[in-house]
Amino acid sequence: VALTTERARIKFDPDILGVRDVIKAIDDLGFEAQLIDRSEINAFPDHREEITKWRTSFFISLVFGLPCMIVMMYYMITMDMTCCVSPGLSLENILLFVLSTPVQFIGGRHFYVQAWAAIKHGNTNMDVLVVLATTI
Repeated sequence: VALTTERARIKFDPDILGVRDVIKAIDDLGFEAQLIDRSEINAFPDHREEITKWRTSFFISLVFGLPCMIVMMYYMITMDMTCCVSPGLSLENILLFVLSTPVQFIGGRHFYVQAWAAIKHGNTNMDVLVVLATTI
């Protein structure tokens, strides 16, 4: 397995095991597997989908995170504690909750998906640590 190129060379006995069985076993471990053509063997890996995924996640986090920081700084600078919606619940807390929830669950969705896959297989990784640290 070459992690940098995201490729593996697997030898198996076709009389005992089929290609679909190998792909299913790899998918069951939480990884993605697919056959490649001989023409693609020396080609560089295509990371366009992954780049798009992380770029979208970043922009969602940016769109909701910046207003969240502005609200936080506004209430820190003005020290305005008079705007309570109900006892124990201020407008600041409501605004921060509404703005930070999309950052947590939409922007961080990929961490949750990978953490769940790791836990489902009885394993822990850095994604589990990130999810635990940001959720609790």
